[in-house]
Amino acid sequence: MLNIKYRFLLLYIKLVVVKVIKVGGAILKNEGKRDNVYHYIFGKCQKDKIVLVCSAIGRNLDPYSTDGLLNSVNHNLTLQEEDRLKAIGETYSVLKVTSDLRNLKIHVKSFSYIELGLIIQDNKKWFNSKKIKKYLKIEDILVVPGFIGRDKNKEPVNLKREGSDLSAAIIASSLNLKVFYLFKDMPGLCDKEGNIYNEISFDDFFKFTKDFSSPISTECVLFAQKHKMNIICINTDGQKVLTISF
Repeated sequence: MLNIKYRFLLLYIKLVVVKVIKVGGAILKNEGKRDNVYHYIFGKCQKDKIVLVCSAIGRNLDPYSTDGLLNSVNHNLTLQEEDRLKAIGETYSVLKVTSDLRNLKIHVKSFSYIELGLIIQDNKKWFNSKKIKKYLKIEDILVVPGFIGRDKNKEPVNLKREGSDLSAAIIASSLNLKVFYLFKDMPGLCDKEGNIYNEISFDDFFKFTKDFSSPISTECVLFAQKHKMNIICINTDGQKVLTISF
């Protein structure tokens, strides 16, 4: 019976359009941009199911940003304790966004890093998507933390900087999606002459960013390339600003 139910659930997921969308902390910090994201999400969830991956709100020394949280203590912490501290940022972000979306009368399920199912152990990562697939059948939007996974003891383990991009890629791959979305506050990829590129191949992306800092986690782009997924970056007006494809 369980196998039949699970096969039915997989069929349901395939029939319903699911989108994995990541939103960063700098955008969530700005009330106007945050409202634009909510407007975009509200429109999309009328016909699609959405997994919204959230970074910690803010940047630099903002209270809930990674650096802000680390700066709030005297650094007399073990690496495990630092990971616990940094997990507060994404946890707060998920709950803040969940509360805001419920105020818009949207059916939302929030996930903790323990519920999410991203396991990080000895620099290896694997993802159990059963719970996400289960709740995609029930809710319009799942709001989940980026950047944070857990070890086998359910202790938080953090990814590298800009790890929420990679979280989105991992979740999208687990759902067998061919594309995932990143909210990015940029016009596209800009070179030193000021030229803006809105479409680029994976190979050209790596050539391009060799001399520039990438606006997207390099680990995320490598993962997407390996798993044959396109990346679409959108601005807070919901417009495509960059597509990385094969």
